[in-house]
Amino acid sequence: MLIQHIDEFRKLFREFKDTFVDTPQGQEHIGFYERDRQQGTANFRAVEAAFQQQDINSHAQMTDELTELVLRTLLPHSDTSTHRDGGYWIHRAPAIQGDIKDWYGAK
Repeated sequence: MLIQHIDEFRKLFREFKDTFVDTPQGQEHIGFYERDRQQGTANFRAVEAAFQQQDINSHAQMTDELTELVLRTLLPHSDTSTHRDGGYWIHRAPAIQGDIKDWYGAK
C-alpha cells in the first residue's frame, strides 16, 4: 500500500516540476525564496538587536514600539502600497492580507 502512495507522489512531483518548476514563472518564484529568506533573516536580527538594546527579557517588558516592530517585520505581509509605505515585510506568500490589528482581531 505504501509503495502505491510513493509512486503516486513521484508522478505528481514530476508533473509539478514539469508544469511549474521548469517554467519561467516557477523559476521566478524560486528566486523570490532567497530574497524573502534574506529579508526575514535581516528583520529577525533587527528585532533581536532592539530587544537586546532595550534589555527585554520577558513579555512584561514589551513596549508598544517593540510589539509594532515584531508585527511589522516578522510576519509576511501582502504587497500593497500601505504595507510598502509602512515598512512591512513584503513576502511572496503573505500571511497578512490587510491591517495586522484588524486581521488579528478577526481570529
